[in-house]
Amino acid sequence: MPSQDPMNPAVMRASTAPAGGQPRIDDVLLRFPEEADYYSNLIDWNDPDDPLRLLHEPANRLDGRAGAIPPHDDMRDTVPGCQHAYGSSALLNIAPEWLTDSANLEPGLAYIASHPEINHVLLSGFDSFGLSLQQLTILLGRLRAISHVQIIRLTTELPVRQPRRIYENEALLELLRAYSTPERRIYVTVHITHPRELTAEAKTSLESLQQAGVIVVNRTLLMRGINDDAVVMGELLDKLVWAGVAPYYLTMADPNGVHETHALPLVRAYELVEEAKALTSGLGKRVRLSMNHASGIVEVLAVEDGRAYLKLYRAGDARQGRFLVRDCGPELTWFDELHEAEAADAAAAESAAGAVLDAGGDIWTEPVPDLRIEWKPGERSEEIVSINMMPIGD
Repeated sequence: MPSQDPMNPAVMRASTAPAGGQPRIDDVLLRFPEEADYYSNLIDWNDPDDPLRLLHEPANRLDGRAGAIPPHDDMRDTVPGCQHAYGSSALLNIAPEWLTDSANLEPGLAYIASHPEINHVLLSGFDSFGLSLQQLTILLGRLRAISHVQIIRLTTELPVRQPRRIYENEALLELLRAYSTPERRIYVTVHITHPRELTAEAKTSLESLQQAGVIVVNRTLLMRGINDDAVVMGELLDKLVWAGVAPYYLTMADPNGVHETHALPLVRAYELVEEAKALTSGLGKRVRLSMNHASGIVEVLAVEDGRAYLKLYRAGDARQGRFLVRDCGPELTWFDELHEAEAADAAAAESAAGAVLDAGGDIWTEPVPDLRIEWKPGERSEEIVSINMMPIGD
């Protein structure tokens, strides 16, 4: 007998009328039962701890906000609807409430057009493929008309939530073919959280994007009780690589955000990622652990002996990154907590690390796998800018 759990979409459809007005991504699940059933059929409704069931709970769904980026400190008012967060990158707001008036786009588009250093534009605030085809056509066309915008980046969860809306949508794929060329690519960041989401249909959806000339990368949120297992995470990294999807980075859940109940301590998150990387191939090992903090992106390089070794890519800062050493207790989960818990000897350790580097030494007492710091005489630790990883910053 099928489960009568109220979170089961089949039960929801029997008791809930479709919402009025412009639908969010998950409202579409109620409007098109066959699409709701796709993800529902992946769930073991008799297991209250089934990872996909937990991901399907309203508190854990993105509700179309797959493209949402936390506002960066001091960067909220670049111009209405646009954040020039990093030197070559800008974020353009595509939230439905913002796009109710197309005139809202004009300040951001004009700003991007007048700043030739911006070669990368991220559509932020909503699932890019949740927009109407007309809206997306206008956005891509306007951005492609700006000669210095080389990369347009979209974000979505539809390839694993509703894959047919991608691979059966020839008009969408043709639009992507037209605007993603060898010289000027469209990148799509997908949100795949658990290896069971990578079904045959999901991989067909991803392949259709790749065949349309799109570069597909993945962002995974680390979530307690859902994917906080090294074997599970190693399997996900392997399956992404096998599908030709680059594991971009693993992101910590904000303990003060909507995923607070799934936040992991930083020590455990680092151990988990390193354990998972040991189980996957070399291509899977390139994934980075990070936090999307209001001040910018915090990359976690290592957590050893009660200290976290970090790089802060601060929004609006022209430097590539600042090297930081912070105290890290076993239960601390977020960058702000590391500041609050910082002891006097942590600042001394950072100063001592700079002195060792000034003398031509190495701050690591033991070799750190896959990590190399390149140092130039006279640089202090906070001026180190070269790590043998792909650039990060948005």
